[in-house]
Amino acid sequence: MLEALGNQGSIMVYTGFEEARIKEMADALPRYRRSLLDLCGRIFDLHKVLNAHYYHPEFHGSWSIKAVLPALVPNMSYADLDIKDGTLASLSFGQMISHETSREEKAKIRESLLAYCKRDTEAMVEIYGQLKT
Repeated sequence: MLEALGNQGSIMVYTGFEEARIKEMADALPRYRRSLLDLCGRIFDLHKVLNAHYYHPEFHGSWSIKAVLPALVPNMSYADLDIKDGTLASLSFGQMISHETSREEKAKIRESLLAYCKRDTEAMVEIYGQLKT
């Protein structure tokens, strides 16, 4: 992760989930602590910007990415994915790393998780693009 993110540039997230996990990794991996914590200073939380400065009636009172995305980017959603939300993603990850899960099922879950994470990334890019216009 550190190699992929490099040493400069913003890291866009949606809520504090990713930053919290990075801090947990810094605690668990003292060798990488400084490098991991440096990432936190580069985080740009799109959720904070929206929550403080933008509202659309189709949010229906929620600033979750699942509510914001269809309001700002109507042609995008999570409906076509096997994993549609963060709770299921977390549960699926637990199942994927379980010794009781077959190799084939692990591969299927992995692909579903990658598709979900890809959609989250695409969603943030598209939401950011809509806000810039």
